[in-house]
Amino acid sequence: MLNSLNRSSLYVFLIIGAGLLGIFIHFYFGGLKAVITVNGFHNDFLDMFFKYVTFLGEIYGMVLCVFFFLMIKEIKWAIIAIFSIILSSAIASILKHLVFSNALRPKHFISNVDFIHQVVGVEIHLFNSFPSGHTLTMVCICTILALYFGVSKHKKIAHFILFFITLCVALSRVYLFQHFFIDVSVSFFLGLIISFATYLGLLSFPYFKSINNETV
Repeated sequence: MLNSLNRSSLYVFLIIGAGLLGIFIHFYFGGLKAVITVNGFHNDFLDMFFKYVTFLGEIYGMVLCVFFFLMIKEIKWAIIAIFSIILSSAIASILKHLVFSNALRPKHFISNVDFIHQVVGVEIHLFNSFPSGHTLTMVCICTILALYFGVSKHKKIAHFILFFITLCVALSRVYLFQHFFIDVSVSFFLGLIISFATYLGLLSFPYFKSINNETV
């Protein structure tokens, strides 16, 4: 466990810091006001950027991650990534549709839609706000990648890049008026827990260790 934390310590530290900051913003400035503020700083470049970067929290990011591991013949890491992604998707679905099924999205609380900047081609949802599935998936993907790059001499650079990608996906959910800061912030912590649980859980199986000889 300590070895795992050491391998991904920088990324984990940055994600925890961002999560705590997001929770502070939500409660200090007000959940809806914070979303309106971020959404209000819009321009054509940000519209295009966030519209497409948010897809990394969907099947596209999942495929890219698994494909990367398969291309470099890291079968164990590909399996870890797949299990982590499946588990995060299942937990996100359960929380959204069963546990917090009454959690409403920001748009529900806006009586005048003129306050909302809607990016062309993006449908703004009304229900199942908590947690942010895109953010949760992205954190899981990047945490597994952070663990993999934890033994690299370029560890710090890799972790900063992974954090930047995660942050962009999380901010896209707020910018596109899909989630509150609290939704994406809690997803940061859930993503870390799910990723580490998957990583450590799979490594506890002797058969998994015998698949091939990669270092995990």
